[in-house]
Amino acid sequence: MSSAFEYICKYFKNRIFKDEEGCFLENSPTPRLISGDPAQAIHFPPFLAGFDLVDVLKKEPLELRMVPTDDFVKECFGVPHIPILCVRGVPAPAQLVTRDGTTIRIHFDLLGSAFYILTRLEEYLSRERDAHHRFPASASHALRNNYLQRPVVDEYVEILWHCIKHLWPSMERKKDVFRTMVTHDVDFPFENVFRPAWKVVRSFGSDLLRRRDVPFAFSRAVRWFKMKYGNNWQRDPFYTFETIMDMSESHGLQSAFYFLSGKSNFLLDGEYALSHPHIEALLRRIHERGHEIGYHGSYETYRDPQRTRSEVQTLRDAASRLGITQERWGGRQHFLRWNAPITWRNYAEAGLNYDTTLSYADHAGFRCGTCHPFPVFDVEQGRALNLVEFPLIVMECSVLDPRYMNLSPEKALEYILNLKSVCRKHQGVFCLLWHNSRFVNPIERELYLQVLAG
Repeated sequence: MSSAFEYICKYFKNRIFKDEEGCFLENSPTPRLISGDPAQAIHFPPFLAGFDLVDVLKKEPLELRMVPTDDFVKECFGVPHIPILCVRGVPAPAQLVTRDGTTIRIHFDLLGSAFYILTRLEEYLSRERDAHHRFPASASHALRNNYLQRPVVDEYVEILWHCIKHLWPSMERKKDVFRTMVTHDVDFPFENVFRPAWKVVRSFGSDLLRRRDVPFAFSRAVRWFKMKYGNNWQRDPFYTFETIMDMSESHGLQSAFYFLSGKSNFLLDGEYALSHPHIEALLRRIHERGHEIGYHGSYETYRDPQRTRSEVQTLRDAASRLGITQERWGGRQHFLRWNAPITWRNYAEAGLNYDTTLSYADHAGFRCGTCHPFPVFDVEQGRALNLVEFPLIVMECSVLDPRYMNLSPEKALEYILNLKSVCRKHQGVFCLLWHNSRFVNPIERELYLQVLAG
């Protein structure tokens, strides 16, 4: 049994069945799912069309393709089209699922399609990147074919479950519970406290020369001086942590705050150190209130295993020094910079338990095709890693910022709540990122509250 096939079999088994209950998926050129009587079976086409994973990576013989759904799949979702993995140049199957007495045949590579999307093979095989060397949503098959708002891997799970239920009506399914996961990247814990003088001078000049706003220029300079050299640092506009934790606790949630513990890019990384007394006080306060502290990989770490390990260790050392202990440690990459499968491997080797980077910066949705956390697979090394991905569903910048989706607050709320509703329908995890610095604007703060309540 190949490690890739074993991985995806285990994935579907864990998604559908409790413990060791359920069916057994045979490993053969044409796999089949059986339970007891071998005369009753669900038949699959060859996994990855019979290609070895190495050949898939080198020769790129496969592609995602949108196909019309048949009556069986329509019974599951009512959607007119679904993406499936096909061999380039070979026609897609005319029917997706057929039933004949005690036999069900799935005519498309359901297992391979899920594997391809979960492992982000599409990104691995593509050279398209944006200015920050990220694979953009605009290059993805999902956005180009209008299904980024659908968790299609979760749909594959439902298709398989409907097949199982048809053959074995008494079979019981594993129960999942919908939940919201709120996370906050701490790029700037303070607007002024750590801001260097040269940036203040630059802003001062800009206010005078470009905006021609003399009162604002002086008031901003005075505010910086008071925050930086006074003793009222907790009144800094970006110090919204108590408010965030209050909001989370009022909805029965625990916030996760991801801190930069290193600097690999002078212009784009944070301007604070974990050893600073203000940051130490903040870390203690978050821990005292029962919220989570995590890792925010600096700009260049997404392809740098040594720097990742060093930064994670810096975070752990800071926590240990402050008496902070946690059962799990996770994080997310700065600027959502991520590279398949290197960044996952970096996290696993650094001893982190989970990652939650995977959403597109330019468009919110289901980048991994699922709203359920899943164990990750390294397609280069051909092995499962000791790491879980919690797919990020929405980053506030993605929906609000002019450079990305540029939605109005009203449209943004509608879009976000639709994604949350889909997560609820599939009993998954709605993972939300809202930066602490984005709670200053009262409209955005109110939008966040409406998302939590929705």
